Amino acid sequence: MAITERDPGQGEPKRFLVECEGCSFECATTGREEAERIGDAHRGETGHDLVALELPPSM
Repeated sequence: MAITERDPGQGEPKRFLVECEGCSFECATTGREEAERIGDAHRGETGHDLVALELPPSM
């Protein structure tokens, strides 16, 4: 289980959208470590570069 970061102001886990720059892959996830795991797995399979965008708490 991935350890999620907490926003000190709200106590909520941070959410990220992981997007691939080489194909249509995208995945929303909770926690920086999980976003890195997903990105590393996709990069390992495809060789594509990915970016993880932090989502605002309201989304």
